[in-house]
Amino acid sequence: MTPETARLRRAFDRHARHHAEGAVLAQEIGRRLLEHLDFLKPAAHRILDLGAGTGAAGDELRRLFPQAEILSADFSCELLRLHPARRRSWWPFGTADRRHRLCAEAGQLPLAAGVVDLVWANLLLPSCDPQAVIREVQRVLAPEGLFIFSTLGPDTLKELKQVFGRQPDGCAHLQEFADMHDVGDALVHAGFADPVMDREDLTATYAALPGLLRDLRLLGGINTLAERRRTLTGGQRWKNLMAEYERLRRSDGLPATFEIVYGHAWKPAPRTMPDGRPIIGLKAA
Repeated sequence: MTPETARLRRAFDRHARHHAEGAVLAQEIGRRLLEHLDFLKPAAHRILDLGAGTGAAGDELRRLFPQAEILSADFSCELLRLHPARRRSWWPFGTADRRHRLCAEAGQLPLAAGVVDLVWANLLLPSCDPQAVIREVQRVLAPEGLFIFSTLGPDTLKELKQVFGRQPDGCAHLQEFADMHDVGDALVHAGFADPVMDREDLTATYAALPGLLRDLRLLGGINTLAERRRTLTGGQRWKNLMAEYERLRRSDGLPATFEIVYGHAWKPAPRTMPDGRPIIGLKAA
Protein backbone atom coordinates (compact mmCIF):
# COMPACT_ATOMS: atom_id res chain seq x y z
CA MET A 1 0.00 0.00 0.00
CA THR A 2 1.40 3.39 -0.99
CA PRO A 3 1.61 6.23 1.57
CA GLU A 4 -1.07 8.12 -0.41
CA THR A 5 -3.41 5.10 -0.33
CA ALA A 6 -2.80 4.62 3.39
CA ARG A 7 -3.67 8.27 4.10
CA LEU A 8 -6.83 8.03 2.03
CA ARG A 9 -7.87 4.80 3.74
CA ARG A 10 -7.45 6.41 7.16
CA ALA A 11 -9.59 9.33 6.00
CA PHE A 12 -12.39 7.03 4.81
CA ASP A 13 -12.23 5.04 8.06
CA ARG A 14 -12.28 8.21 10.15
CA HIS A 15 -15.37 9.64 8.46
CA ALA A 16 -17.17 6.34 7.84
CA ARG A 17 -20.13 6.96 10.15
CA HIS A 18 -20.81 10.32 8.51
CA HIS A 19 -20.24 9.05 4.98
CA ALA A 20 -23.92 9.02 4.02
CA GLU A 21 -24.25 12.71 4.91
CA GLY A 22 -21.87 13.63 2.11
CA ALA A 23 -22.89 10.94 -0.35
CA VAL A 24 -25.84 12.72 -1.98
CA LEU A 25 -23.84 13.50 -5.13
CA ALA A 26 -22.42 9.96 -5.30
CA GLN A 27 -25.91 8.50 -4.98
CA GLU A 28 -27.22 10.72 -7.78
CA ILE A 29 -24.33 9.72 -10.05
CA GLY A 30 -24.93 6.09 -9.14
CA ARG A 31 -28.58 6.45 -10.12
CA ARG A 32 -27.56 7.79 -13.53
CA LEU A 33 -24.98 5.05 -13.94
CA LEU A 34 -27.70 2.48 -13.22
CA GLU A 35 -29.67 3.87 -16.17
CA HIS A 36 -26.68 3.09 -18.40
CA LEU A 37 -26.50 -0.42 -16.94
CA ASP A 38 -30.22 -1.02 -17.35
CA PHE A 39 -29.90 -0.10 -21.02
CA LEU A 40 -27.00 -2.54 -21.57
CA LYS A 41 -28.82 -5.44 -19.85
CA PRO A 42 -25.82 -7.77 -19.46
CA ALA A 43 -26.19 -11.33 -18.24
CA ALA A 44 -24.56 -11.41 -14.82
CA HIS A 45 -24.54 -14.19 -12.23
CA ARG A 46 -21.70 -12.78 -10.13
CA ILE A 47 -21.32 -9.04 -9.58
CA LEU A 48 -18.44 -7.15 -7.97
CA ASP A 49 -19.43 -3.79 -6.48
CA LEU A 50 -15.97 -2.24 -6.34
CA GLY A 51 -15.57 0.67 -3.96
CA ALA A 52 -18.92 -0.27 -2.45
CA GLY A 53 -18.63 1.88 0.67
CA THR A 54 -21.65 1.25 2.85
CA GLY A 55 -23.36 -0.66 0.03
CA ALA A 56 -25.78 2.00 -1.25
CA ALA A 57 -25.81 0.52 -4.76
CA GLY A 58 -26.48 -3.03 -3.57
CA ASP A 59 -30.27 -2.79 -3.47
CA GLU A 60 -30.48 -1.38 -6.99
CA LEU A 61 -28.09 -3.99 -8.34
CA ARG A 62 -30.23 -6.60 -6.61
CA ARG A 63 -33.32 -5.19 -8.33
CA LEU A 64 -31.70 -5.42 -11.77
CA PHE A 65 -30.14 -8.83 -11.09
CA PRO A 66 -32.36 -10.60 -8.54
CA GLN A 67 -30.62 -13.96 -8.95
CA ALA A 68 -27.05 -12.68 -8.91
CA GLU A 69 -24.47 -13.03 -6.17
CA ILE A 70 -23.10 -9.64 -5.18
CA LEU A 71 -19.66 -9.11 -3.65
CA SER A 72 -19.23 -5.65 -2.10
CA ALA A 73 -15.55 -4.69 -1.92
CA ASP A 74 -13.93 -1.64 -0.35
CA PHE A 75 -10.55 -0.83 1.16
CA SER A 76 -12.23 0.81 4.17
CA CYS A 77 -13.19 -1.85 6.67
CA GLU A 78 -15.06 0.78 8.69
CA LEU A 79 -17.35 1.53 5.75
CA LEU A 80 -17.98 -2.17 5.18
CA ARG A 81 -18.97 -2.58 8.82
CA LEU A 82 -21.91 -0.28 8.04
CA HIS A 83 -22.90 -2.42 5.05
CA PRO A 84 -26.31 -4.19 5.15
CA ALA A 85 -24.48 -7.51 4.73
CA ARG A 86 -22.28 -6.89 7.79
CA ARG A 87 -23.60 -10.01 9.58
CA ARG A 88 -23.01 -12.19 6.56
CA SER A 89 -19.98 -13.95 5.22
CA TRP A 90 -18.29 -12.55 2.11
CA TRP A 91 -16.90 -15.86 0.88
CA PRO A 92 -17.32 -18.33 -0.74
CA PHE A 93 -19.63 -17.54 -3.60
CA GLY A 94 -22.73 -19.68 -3.52
CA THR A 95 -23.77 -19.21 0.11
CA ALA A 96 -27.49 -18.85 0.80
CA ASP A 97 -27.67 -15.07 1.34
CA ARG A 98 -25.91 -14.32 -1.98
CA ARG A 99 -24.47 -11.02 -0.65
CA HIS A 100 -20.89 -10.83 0.55
CA ARG A 101 -18.23 -8.36 1.71
CA LEU A 102 -14.53 -8.04 1.00
CA CYS A 103 -12.06 -5.55 2.51
CA ALA A 104 -9.25 -5.13 -0.06
CA GLU A 105 -7.52 -2.66 -2.34
CA ALA A 106 -9.14 -2.31 -5.75
CA GLY A 107 -5.81 -2.75 -7.50
CA GLN A 108 -4.92 -5.95 -5.59
CA LEU A 109 -8.01 -8.10 -5.21
CA PRO A 110 -7.70 -11.53 -3.56
CA LEU A 111 -9.89 -13.08 -6.23
CA ALA A 112 -9.13 -15.68 -8.87
CA ALA A 113 -9.07 -14.65 -12.52
CA GLY A 114 -12.35 -14.68 -14.41
CA VAL A 115 -14.72 -15.19 -11.45
CA VAL A 116 -17.17 -12.30 -11.94
CA ASP A 117 -19.43 -11.32 -14.84
CA LEU A 118 -19.94 -7.65 -14.01
CA VAL A 119 -17.80 -5.08 -12.19
CA TRP A 120 -19.58 -1.92 -11.02
CA ALA A 121 -17.47 1.01 -9.80
CA ASN A 122 -19.20 4.28 -8.94
CA LEU A 123 -16.69 7.11 -8.34
CA LEU A 124 -13.93 4.69 -7.39
CA LEU A 125 -11.22 5.67 -9.88
CA PRO A 126 -10.58 9.20 -8.53
CA SER A 127 -9.25 7.74 -5.28
CA CYS A 128 -7.09 5.03 -6.90
CA ASP A 129 -4.44 4.43 -9.51
CA PRO A 130 -6.86 4.09 -12.46
CA GLN A 131 -4.53 2.01 -14.62
CA ALA A 132 -3.85 -0.49 -11.82
CA VAL A 133 -7.56 -0.83 -11.08
CA ILE A 134 -8.48 -1.26 -14.74
CA ARG A 135 -5.87 -4.02 -15.15
CA GLU A 136 -7.16 -5.80 -12.04
CA VAL A 137 -10.78 -5.52 -13.17
CA GLN A 138 -9.82 -7.03 -16.52
CA ARG A 139 -8.17 -9.92 -14.69
CA VAL A 140 -11.11 -10.83 -12.43
CA LEU A 141 -13.75 -10.47 -15.15
CA ALA A 142 -14.90 -13.55 -17.00
CA PRO A 143 -14.70 -13.49 -20.81
CA GLU A 144 -17.49 -11.30 -22.22
CA GLY A 145 -17.86 -9.70 -18.79
CA LEU A 146 -18.73 -6.02 -18.41
CA PHE A 147 -16.93 -3.22 -16.56
CA ILE A 148 -19.15 -0.18 -15.95
CA PHE A 149 -18.00 2.83 -13.97
CA SER A 150 -18.22 6.53 -13.27
CA THR A 151 -15.35 8.84 -12.46
CA LEU A 152 -14.49 12.55 -12.33
CA GLY A 153 -13.02 14.54 -15.19
CA PRO A 154 -10.52 17.43 -15.16
CA ASP A 155 -13.20 20.16 -15.10
CA THR A 156 -14.31 18.99 -11.65
CA LEU A 157 -14.26 21.83 -9.08
CA LYS A 158 -13.19 24.32 -11.73
CA GLU A 159 -14.56 27.18 -9.61
CA LEU A 160 -12.55 26.10 -6.60
CA LYS A 161 -9.45 25.72 -8.74
CA GLN A 162 -9.72 29.37 -9.71
CA VAL A 163 -9.17 30.45 -6.12
CA PHE A 164 -7.73 27.41 -4.35
CA GLY A 165 -6.11 25.28 -7.03
CA ARG A 166 -2.37 25.76 -6.69
CA GLN A 167 -1.13 28.58 -4.51
CA PRO A 168 2.24 30.37 -4.83
CA ASP A 169 3.49 28.31 -1.88
CA GLY A 170 4.25 25.52 -4.38
CA CYS A 171 1.85 23.06 -2.73
CA ALA A 172 -0.81 21.11 -4.57
CA HIS A 173 -4.20 21.77 -2.97
CA LEU A 174 -6.57 19.93 -5.29
CA GLN A 175 -6.40 16.55 -6.93
CA GLU A 176 -6.15 16.35 -10.70
CA PHE A 177 -8.51 13.95 -12.52
CA ALA A 178 -7.81 12.03 -15.73
CA ASP A 179 -9.38 13.06 -19.02
CA MET A 180 -11.99 10.58 -20.29
CA HIS A 181 -9.93 9.92 -23.43
CA ASP A 182 -6.99 8.84 -21.26
CA VAL A 183 -9.27 6.50 -19.32
CA GLY A 184 -10.53 5.05 -22.60
CA ASP A 185 -6.95 4.47 -23.77
CA ALA A 186 -6.15 2.72 -20.47
CA LEU A 187 -9.10 0.38 -21.03
CA VAL A 188 -7.85 -0.54 -24.50
CA HIS A 189 -4.29 -1.08 -23.26
CA ALA A 190 -5.60 -3.39 -20.53
CA GLY A 191 -7.32 -5.58 -23.11
CA PHE A 192 -10.89 -4.31 -23.06
CA ALA A 193 -12.86 -4.11 -26.28
CA ASP A 194 -14.77 -1.12 -27.65
CA PRO A 195 -14.87 1.17 -24.60
CA VAL A 196 -17.70 3.69 -24.61
CA MET A 197 -17.19 6.99 -22.77
CA ASP A 198 -19.64 9.80 -22.03
CA ARG A 199 -19.59 12.90 -19.85
CA GLU A 200 -21.81 15.55 -18.31
CA ASP A 201 -21.42 18.45 -15.92
CA LEU A 202 -23.36 18.54 -12.66
CA THR A 203 -23.37 21.73 -10.61
CA ALA A 204 -24.09 21.63 -6.90
CA THR A 205 -24.60 24.79 -4.84
CA TYR A 206 -23.54 25.51 -1.27
CA ALA A 207 -24.46 28.17 1.23
CA ALA A 208 -20.79 28.62 2.12
CA LEU A 209 -17.37 27.24 1.17
CA PRO A 210 -16.92 25.17 4.38
CA GLY A 211 -19.97 23.13 3.39
CA LEU A 212 -18.35 22.11 0.11
CA LEU A 213 -15.05 21.24 1.80
CA ARG A 214 -16.91 19.17 4.40
CA ASP A 215 -18.67 17.15 1.69
CA LEU A 216 -15.35 16.56 -0.07
CA ARG A 217 -13.84 15.24 3.15
CA LEU A 218 -16.82 12.93 3.78
CA LEU A 219 -16.53 11.61 0.23
CA GLY A 220 -12.81 11.03 0.64
CA GLY A 221 -11.97 13.94 -1.67
CA ILE A 222 -9.03 15.07 0.40
CA ASN A 223 -5.55 16.08 -0.69
CA THR A 224 -3.26 13.08 -0.22
CA LEU A 225 -0.54 14.28 -2.59
CA ALA A 226 3.02 14.06 -1.35
CA GLU A 227 3.57 17.78 -1.98
CA ARG A 228 0.46 18.83 -0.04
CA ARG A 229 0.85 21.61 2.49
CA ARG A 230 1.87 20.21 5.91
CA THR A 231 0.88 23.35 7.86
CA LEU A 232 -2.50 24.95 8.38
CA THR A 233 -3.61 27.55 5.87
CA GLY A 234 -3.10 30.92 7.57
CA GLY A 235 -6.14 32.82 8.80
CA GLN A 236 -5.65 35.69 6.38
CA ARG A 237 -5.03 33.32 3.46
CA TRP A 238 -8.23 31.45 4.31
CA LYS A 239 -10.22 34.70 4.46
CA ASN A 240 -8.82 35.71 1.08
CA LEU A 241 -9.83 32.36 -0.43
CA MET A 242 -13.38 32.64 0.92
CA ALA A 243 -13.66 36.21 -0.34
CA GLU A 244 -12.51 35.14 -3.82
CA TYR A 245 -15.02 32.31 -3.92
CA GLU A 246 -17.79 34.69 -2.80
CA ARG A 247 -17.33 36.56 -6.06
CA LEU A 248 -18.71 33.49 -7.84
CA ARG A 249 -21.89 33.35 -5.75
CA ARG A 250 -25.16 32.94 -7.64
CA SER A 251 -28.71 33.53 -6.45
CA ASP A 252 -28.92 29.88 -5.32
CA GLY A 253 -25.52 29.72 -3.62
CA LEU A 254 -21.85 29.04 -4.33
CA PRO A 255 -21.47 26.80 -7.42
CA ALA A 256 -19.30 23.69 -7.54
CA THR A 257 -19.07 21.93 -10.89
CA PHE A 258 -18.39 18.21 -11.15
CA GLU A 259 -17.44 16.75 -14.53
CA ILE A 260 -18.94 13.27 -14.44
CA VAL A 261 -17.50 10.65 -16.78
CA TYR A 262 -19.41 7.44 -17.47
CA GLY A 263 -17.77 4.48 -19.16
CA HIS A 264 -18.21 0.83 -19.95
CA ALA A 265 -16.22 -1.81 -21.79
CA TRP A 266 -16.40 -5.56 -22.36
CA LYS A 267 -13.73 -8.15 -21.79
CA PRO A 268 -13.46 -9.99 -25.12
CA ALA A 269 -13.76 -13.74 -25.40
CA PRO A 270 -10.38 -15.52 -25.72
CA ARG A 271 -9.10 -16.18 -29.21
CA THR A 272 -6.99 -19.14 -28.18
CA MET A 273 -7.68 -22.58 -26.73
CA PRO A 274 -6.65 -23.24 -23.10
CA ASP A 275 -3.48 -24.91 -24.44
CA GLY A 276 -2.58 -21.77 -26.42
CA ARG A 277 -3.68 -22.96 -29.88
CA PRO A 278 -5.53 -20.27 -31.91
CA ILE A 279 -9.24 -20.62 -32.46
CA ILE A 280 -9.86 -20.92 -36.21
CA GLY A 281 -13.30 -20.05 -37.52
CA LEU A 282 -14.92 -22.54 -39.88
CA LYS A 283 -16.52 -21.33 -43.07
CA ALA A 284 -19.90 -22.68 -44.02
CA ALA A 285 -19.88 -24.97 -47.04
